[in-house]
Formats: sequence, C-alpha cells, structure tokens
Amino acid sequence: MPAKGSQTKSSKRNFSPSSGSPSYKEDFFMPNKTRILVEGALAVAMTVAFSYIRLWRMPQGGSVTLENVPLLIFALRHGLKYGVGAGFVAGIIQLTGTS
Repeated sequence: MPAKGSQTKSSKRNFSPSSGSPSYKEDFFMPNKTRILVEGALAVAMTVAFSYIRLWRMPQGGSVTLENVPLLIFALRHGLKYGVGAGFVAGIIQLTGTS
C-alpha cells in the first residue's frame, strides 16, 4: 500500500513521448514557435506604446522613457536571436510611424 499523499505509477498523468500525447508539463512549460511569436508581438506593441509615455523631459532636449523594457524582458526570456528580431521589428515600426 502506498504512503499517504504519494502517487502510484498508474495514477500519474504523464504520457510517453511515443504515444503522441504530450504531458501537461511539456505542453505548458515548453515554449513553441507560436507562443514566442505572440510574446514578441506583445513586446513590440508595448515598446511602441511606451515610447509615447515620457517619464521625464530634460531641459536641453531628450527624455526618459520605458520603451525598451519589454524588449529587454523578451530577449532575456527567449534569447539573443528572438530579441534582436523583435527589436528590429519595433525599430521599423517606430521609423515608419508618426511621432
């Protein structure tokens, strides 16, 4: 008889990789291309939105904004390749947009 609170092998919800059904842990925690694309699009959108919010305007010109924070967090989460790609897209959108 198993100890109280322990799970037997048959009661676990982990499936083998050969069965074609991923386990809950693999499905929830493994990043896939769609999730990375959506997070990148959100980071780019937040970057463009934050570029219009000025925290402090300096007397001789220039300002302090939080526009690169979403890109930094995205790049730390997903790596250099995806971070540079999202930064490039955000730069192109800000270049073509009106400000």
